[in-house]
Amino acid sequence: MVPIFLLIFNLGLINTHLGVILVMIGGLLPAAIFIMQDFVDSVPRSYEEAAIVAGASPFRIFLDVTFPMIRPGMMVVAIWAFVNAWGAFLIPFILLRSPDKLPAAVAFYQFYDEIGSPQIRLISAYAVLYTAPAILLYLLVNWRYEPGM
Repeated sequence: MVPIFLLIFNLGLINTHLGVILVMIGGLLPAAIFIMQDFVDSVPRSYEEAAIVAGASPFRIFLDVTFPMIRPGMMVVAIWAFVNAWGAFLIPFILLRSPDKLPAAVAFYQFYDEIGSPQIRLISAYAVLYTAPAILLYLLVNWRYEPGM
């Protein structure tokens, strides 16, 4: 984390959401590319060749042939990136200084008093609010893609 902190500090992005976003993208992008590679490789070349013979343009081939076949992979990557970004603690904790910019995962840390005792009522209420977007995303994906999952 020290090299990342120094890099973001030298770029002048400490205490900015852009600095956190750049670090998160840098960490998630290689794995997302690796995951998507399998989905892109699974598209049969014969489907694309058949579309070429039918006279489809490259954009139409992508839109009508390739994209529908890689859409599940895009959903996997999107959900995986959301879950990782939503639960991120260390990067925002180190790079953000002002309390009004802290994400929800780091705000949990503020519900402990000076001696380390938790404020159970605040933590419980905040936990319900914190999990709501993830549960809604699960319900949406389950409703939309339920037959395939």
